[in-house]
Amino acid sequence: MDSDVSMQPRNMTEGSAYRKVLDDCRTSRKTIAALFPEITWWEVGNEWNHDPFRHPEDHLSSGMKCVFTWKQKATIATDLMYYAA
Repeated sequence: MDSDVSMQPRNMTEGSAYRKVLDDCRTSRKTIAALFPEITWWEVGNEWNHDPFRHPEDHLSSGMKCVFTWKQKATIATDLMYYAA
């Protein structure tokens, strides 16, 4: 991947790389929340609609021309929020 903010294309098939990202998101958020039970409200993401912060794997190698559409960004953000919840 180009960076730690790269994202796989949306693929909800069980076992896909995208689903692994979502499963890892769920596990990490659950772990962090358990470590800090005194915190009751969490921000699960920030600026996912901004290309430098959420983009396809080949974003940098394409000269930053490869980006997700607004609909793709919204769907990915919704998936991440659902799994983080």
